[in-house]
Amino acid sequence: MFVEEHVAKQLIASGGLPVPPGLIATTPDAAYGAASELLTAHPGAVMVKAQMPAGNHGRPGGSVRCASPTDAREVADQLLGSDPGGIVVDRVLVETCFSIAREIWVAITVDAAAGTPLLLLSTERSITFEGGIEQVHATNADSVQMVSINIGTGLGAGEAMDIAVGTDLAPGMHVALAGLLLTLYGLFRQYDAELLEINPLAITTSHELVALGCKLVVDDNALFRQDAVRDAVANAEATP
Repeated sequence: MFVEEHVAKQLIASGGLPVPPGLIATTPDAAYGAASELLTAHPGAVMVKAQMPAGNHGRPGGSVRCASPTDAREVADQLLGSDPGGIVVDRVLVETCFSIAREIWVAITVDAAAGTPLLLLSTERSITFEGGIEQVHATNADSVQMVSINIGTGLGAGEAMDIAVGTDLAPGMHVALAGLLLTLYGLFRQYDAELLEINPLAITTSHELVALGCKLVVDDNALFRQDAVRDAVANAEATP
């Protein structure tokens, strides 16, 4: 089950991962109101993102930076009712923009061959998980850390720190990144995920980590025990 981004962000935020403040809008006027509210609290700009159950907001034109509520309304008017990939956009996510120093990529998925969780991390923003592990490895093997995680013992603090230290990030970011990796793995297991991807994971100019983009795919066979996921999806679908 693919979980739409705004729902995925609710779920990971409840587990301790930092996400941008955001509001859902189903009309251009609602997008205007959402942008007004967010810009009042955090002056600067907002992102308006098309929401679809396939992760397509990242397609060209599906995620637009807006400097004003009027811009947000115009972008929402263009996105709502459009059908990229044959999927009609019926809602947009309006989010606060951050001042970003760097963007990186991290994902946890299931290595089908080994039957274990696999953590992938790259400080190259161009990485995506499209095409699966094989595609990532084939095209970006030298720039991606790929770490198999023992399903019995999980991801340990020392292992998470080793991964963080293995990046080219400033040493002052290592502890924060290691902590985020531990939280990410805990959420991956908590939600019976097949994929939990943060793309991009932003390092702000104030040295904070923020999950700007999120993909969550939950194992269909585990949905019977995922009350939080089912409830979050149902509440999102009920939003007018």
